[in-house]
Amino acid sequence: MRRKSSVSDEVPYPYRKMVTKMARFLYWLVMLGSLSLLLCEPAQAAPSVRFLVLEGREMPFALIMTAPDGTPALVDGIIKDWQAALAGALGRTPVNVFYPRKRQELAISKGLADLRCFISPDWLPAALKSGYDWPQPIIRIEERLVSKQADAHIQTVDALKGKTIGTVLGYQFVLLDPLFASGTIRRDDSPSETGVIQKLILGRTDYAVIRTIDFDFLHKTDAQLSDLALSPLVISTLDLYCARPKNSHVSLAALNQAQQQLFKASTMEKILARYR
Repeated sequence: MRRKSSVSDEVPYPYRKMVTKMARFLYWLVMLGSLSLLLCEPAQAAPSVRFLVLEGREMPFALIMTAPDGTPALVDGIIKDWQAALAGALGRTPVNVFYPRKRQELAISKGLADLRCFISPDWLPAALKSGYDWPQPIIRIEERLVSKQADAHIQTVDALKGKTIGTVLGYQFVLLDPLFASGTIRRDDSPSETGVIQKLILGRTDYAVIRTIDFDFLHKTDAQLSDLALSPLVISTLDLYCARPKNSHVSLAALNQAQQQLFKASTMEKILARYR
């Protein structure tokens, strides 16, 4: 049987070695090209972590603006900084999901968020509280009375009899709620901390209940607050958490590990220092 001739058989003998070397060179060139294409392929995007954000939040906790496409965007604040740091520790990309207060539980029940940060279990009824895992708290906040400098000496609730207290709509106060219910003091609600302070400045309320961290920020950034002061009377102290819904895509173990990493780095303290 006649052997099938190869290309090299048709090449004059003196050039056969040159053709063989060239073929080998081209082979390795193709292999190296394929390898470089593999190495140049973009890395797979990190998975996301969806944070549930309350619409209407204000600084220093959140600055929410409207993006060019008309959707809300979290652009600054304690919440943004913490959630970005937490997402980084989780190895995920932060995605913010915005809902008003009354629709937040609906969003959780539909599995639309993985974490709900800056929330207290005291704000939820037992039936809803059990739907979350509650790892170590991330921040402790204190609420106190704010008033004009001359009235800032209030030290007991007994001294508030007959007074009007500015509060944020929907907020509950274990110390004050019985007095509101009995009519001993009057409650005047506003939709936000800024609204509460504005009513106090205008003289529509005698005192206001506000988080000390909010007051410190507003006092530093708004000259209208120069005549206001915190009273010694503490209305409440609360621990806030990054609660994990039971249907979250983020495991409790991963959340605990990420938070411990941030605690060791004093991340929250560094964030708070920006807004004091």
